[in-house]
Amino acid sequence: MKRYIKGWEKHHPKFQFIKWTEQNCPSDSLYLNTALKNRKWANASNFIRLYALRHQGGIYLDTDIEILKPFDPFMEYPCFLGFENRNAETDCINNAVVGAIKGHLFIDSCYKELLNNFDGLEMANLSSPVLTTKVLKSKSHVEYGKTFLKEWDLQLFPLETFYAFEYGEKVNRKRIGEDTFSIHHYMASWHPRDRKKWFRKLKSRAVQLRSQLLNLFK
Repeated sequence: MKRYIKGWEKHHPKFQFIKWTEQNCPSDSLYLNTALKNRKWANASNFIRLYALRHQGGIYLDTDIEILKPFDPFMEYPCFLGFENRNAETDCINNAVVGAIKGHLFIDSCYKELLNNFDGLEMANLSSPVLTTKVLKSKSHVEYGKTFLKEWDLQLFPLETFYAFEYGEKVNRKRIGEDTFSIHHYMASWHPRDRKKWFRKLKSRAVQLRSQLLNLFK
């Protein structure tokens, strides 16, 4: 995991990293406290992802995301996500990579969906890609590919942009093209030592998104 985080730094030397743990998250969150108490580290991460984006904005990355080149081209979008497979009829929208400005409607809707319908004990995929896809499809018709969803003011990108390969598919770097910015290695290693989640906060006067700085990286 650490080698991937070092790669984030290499490609984004001007970004500031913020480490998200239970210490800098709301201590009164029943969902988060339940997840931590029951060692549901993935669910704790699902909460932290949405909490951080909702309150600060930014780009969240799971720690098994390997960045291949800078994410600068995505700074123009108020919110962006990517497909994790090519079948739009499935729970196809992953949030291992997700970026949004502070208070974005889609992130706020996902956050409320999480707190209203889950307790921190669920299977982790239910409060991550399943939740993300469900909320997205509640207002928009989703087709595979690079698509702007005006109902959410949100940009979707195809599989190859952020994930490169589907879950269970072997990584073949010879197949990676110019349109791929990162690889998801699907390690799912939720051990106690992996509690710490990362958020990266951009502080650059040169980059503005909708009149406010975009805060980068979990």
